[in-house]
Amino acid sequence: MRSLPLLLTALLATPLLAAPSVSLVDNGGSATLNLVTDAPGALAAEIALELGPGLTLVEATVNETLFDDPNPGDNPYLPGSPEGGDTTGLWIDTEQNTLFASFGSGDLGVGAFEFLTFEYAGEGDASAVGVVAQKGMTHNVLLGDSTICDDCVVIDYPCGDFDNNGSVGDGDLTLLLSNWGAVVPPVPFGWIGTQPTAPLIGDDELTCLLLAWGGAAPAAVPEPAAAFLAFAAAGLLLARRVRS
Repeated sequence: MRSLPLLLTALLATPLLAAPSVSLVDNGGSATLNLVTDAPGALAAEIALELGPGLTLVEATVNETLFDDPNPGDNPYLPGSPEGGDTTGLWIDTEQNTLFASFGSGDLGVGAFEFLTFEYAGEGDASAVGVVAQKGMTHNVLLGDSTICDDCVVIDYPCGDFDNNGSVGDGDLTLLLSNWGAVVPPVPFGWIGTQPTAPLIGDDELTCLLLAWGGAAPAAVPEPAAAFLAFAAAGLLLARRVRS
């Protein structure tokens, strides 16, 4: 049987390809593991996840709306792996705080796609390792220790913090302009903060960005056109002051 720490060590010593990748979103008492792609296509994923000391795994579900094809996979938590130890679909061991999921999807776009959600209790680190196949290539994916907590205060970043770095600025503007008019879902690649509103990325996101520029959270949200005019007027006023 292979242990998750040994798998993590092996992957850390091996250069990883840029995509696909995995990300974890903590919801406080539950957490969502996303598969992140930078190219369209179908996916086949085998993901092993483990909760560390201080955490208790309660249950887990796979997003079978997108990942609707349970596959046999090489479960590292069972004896005989890698030659044996296969399980199909979702496998959970709440006593050992481990789970393994092997599922395929249809064609997906570029962005972050919810793979599975697990419920937990306590505070500690979660980690995951696995492989994702796409377009005939198999990619190693790794999620290092990520702290999750069922009763911690969740930081509410300002509306407009699309890249989730805690402030609103150039990176968020770049994400907005490069994805203007895009259909959601899926969420665009790199858009891991304030989520875009369906069905299209556009005026709502622009309003948030303009009002929270520099990190100040907006108290009210005016019409997008009015917000843009106010922002432009402020820029002209500043330019006049500099010239004078």
